[in-house]
Amino acid sequence: MRASSLVTSRRFCHRVFCFVLGVFVGLQMYAALWPWGSNGDGTGESRTLNALKLLKDLTVGKLSSSTLVPVVSDIELLNMNISTNKHTARKTLLRLNSEQHIRNIEKFPLDFHNNSVVILIQVHKRLEDLQIMIESMKSVRYINQTLVIFSHDYYSPETFQLVLSIEFCPVLQLFYPYAIQFYDKQFPGDSPSDCPRDIGKEMAMVRGCVNAKFPDTYGHYREGRFAQIKHHWVWKQHYILDRVRILKDFTGVVLRLDDDYYLAEDVIHVIRLLNDETPVACPSCLMYILGEHEELKPNSYVSETGDVVISNWFTGIGRGMAFRRNFWKEFKSCAKFFCKFDDYNWDWALEYSTSNCFKGMKILKPKAGRVFHIGTCHGFHRNIKGCDRDRVKSNIQNVLTTYQKNLFPLKFKVSTNRARTRPMRQGFGGWSDPRDHELCLRFFENKTDGVNMLNRVNKVITT
Repeated sequence: MRASSLVTSRRFCHRVFCFVLGVFVGLQMYAALWPWGSNGDGTGESRTLNALKLLKDLTVGKLSSSTLVPVVSDIELLNMNISTNKHTARKTLLRLNSEQHIRNIEKFPLDFHNNSVVILIQVHKRLEDLQIMIESMKSVRYINQTLVIFSHDYYSPETFQLVLSIEFCPVLQLFYPYAIQFYDKQFPGDSPSDCPRDIGKEMAMVRGCVNAKFPDTYGHYREGRFAQIKHHWVWKQHYILDRVRILKDFTGVVLRLDDDYYLAEDVIHVIRLLNDETPVACPSCLMYILGEHEELKPNSYVSETGDVVISNWFTGIGRGMAFRRNFWKEFKSCAKFFCKFDDYNWDWALEYSTSNCFKGMKILKPKAGRVFHIGTCHGFHRNIKGCDRDRVKSNIQNVLTTYQKNLFPLKFKVSTNRARTRPMRQGFGGWSDPRDHELCLRFFENKTDGVNMLNRVNKVITT
């Protein structure tokens, strides 16, 4: 009996060992071949460590049904102390990117199709504006069928608590991995060895600061807080289309927004109508523009609520960019034009790319906007005295309430706007450092997040 029990026990252990070994080998293949499961830096060591971590999690039963690693808890997110342990806080935030845990998905299952919309919001630290925007989203029809992605470049418990409180749609949170909040004394923040903005090239060469040879068009040197906006703008599009697992086969529309926008309740309905019109009216159009740049036009909701115009894209044409994966594919082929143009503003760099590489980018734009700018009073480049956010919000709400019966048009009438062509001006500067160029290009090439990546980027300035 004892011998029989021993044999049975050995057979059982052998089977368990084979099962665990098989899982490990499978995970190694997953990590090696699947771009979303690797660090994207080409290092076998990182993939092996990931596989070991996944194996450990499998054996102790820590994996949830919707993610491949344990989910960061709300307590972890809301109780980090960046001032005392910045490295640990950053690691916790970056787990969001690898876990890709979608909140509320049990309540609102996602079934993507060609008309599906994903809303992608770039979040900094405008808490009050973000709160207004989230309030406007509650009333949007089909929002419960829409994945809303918040891409943060600044950690504050208040902002994260606000996003965690959303209960009306599926929500995914990401964190920009090179936020200057965590790299405040090194690139892509401002390193002590970098040249001060206004030092001038002659004095910079005497001092020997690391980027002395690379002033911008106007003789100034980079500032991390301005460069970050453009980097984050590219990164979040790269990440959701190249790395987010649930969007691997996504064929719908991405609506890209900032955290100080306001949405009309029929914005997704309008996108669906534009999807119907595009194949016939403008098959070459790569984007929809859903709102005006600043101006609120009440009369357009009376006479033009069902009108759409075909135009060329240019900086200032409007807010609320909506596009499919074909835009990202086209944009990636023009990466060098975007990443090496001496302008820290993503929109002017995009215009330079469309003029010199795309050879013009056609868009569809409703004449009555569905995306509005709450942050018109203040922002990165402005702080208008006497301008009141609540008044701006009230004006938008009054227009939408007054003309609510004219929302949700049944169809659109498409016309062509012969938009003026303008010669492309030189950039506003702030983007001449080879490190910015290299980091930007790596986003397009899907070569980010590796532990040695920034070291490689820093080398381009010394070689």
